[in-house]
Amino acid sequence: MIVIQSLKQQSHYKFLGVLENIKQEDRLALECASKEYLKRLSVIWSSPLSDVNKVTALPVLSYLMPTQRWPMSELQQIDREVRKVIVENGGKHPAGSSALLYLPRAVGGRGMKSVETVYKVTKINTVLKIHGSTDSTVKLVKNWDENSASKGRHSVLAEAVKYAKELGLDLDLTKPNATCQVASTGDEIIDNKVPEALKKAIISRLQQEVMDQKWQGKITAARWEDQDLSLKECYTWLKGWKAAPTHTIAGIEELYQ
Repeated sequence: MIVIQSLKQQSHYKFLGVLENIKQEDRLALECASKEYLKRLSVIWSSPLSDVNKVTALPVLSYLMPTQRWPMSELQQIDREVRKVIVENGGKHPAGSSALLYLPRAVGGRGMKSVETVYKVTKINTVLKIHGSTDSTVKLVKNWDENSASKGRHSVLAEAVKYAKELGLDLDLTKPNATCQVASTGDEIIDNKVPEALKKAIISRLQQEVMDQKWQGKITAARWEDQDLSLKECYTWLKGWKAAPTHTIAGIEELYQ
């Protein structure tokens, strides 16, 4: 005879890789995933891999992001821990610009992914799929969320609008077809171009952060504004030199700052 044990208090089980009890354990899932992510990151950045191969995606965390509700302060703390690991392994000067880490290599950055930014973008893209879906089951999810918002409870749609605004886009989900504008220019963005607009808005925000710094990244910012330079050719070495070791890239980055 097979006996199925009941779930004890403070015990958990995994469903599709997510820790659950009588409810979804968001904080516990983040704690476990972040520990695994930082452990893997430490191994990668202490290895002899080339610099471009050390700039990894966030599979441990990104898999969970669409369904989890995580505090922004904890995601920001993970980003700080990531930068600490990079500094300890010679990948970045302790006083170097953090914004340059997250910019694409094509414009002088390192191409790292910020956990906080990836979380926000994931939430926005998830909501766009929910909002634009014609599936009856997904429509039920949307209706439930709108009802939740009307009662003053948490709403993933409202959350996505907030995150889009923080990234420089005005997202309107009150109409059947989502509309979006660039906050700074008022340019209209069609529905299927929002993910691309998000990437541009993030790059623009990071570049502005670099330009606003007192001394960090000043040479890099000057290159962006120099009309006599070809930005594409200026950073070809950084984007195309796939075998470059981390200490070489970090050393050249220090000269730019």
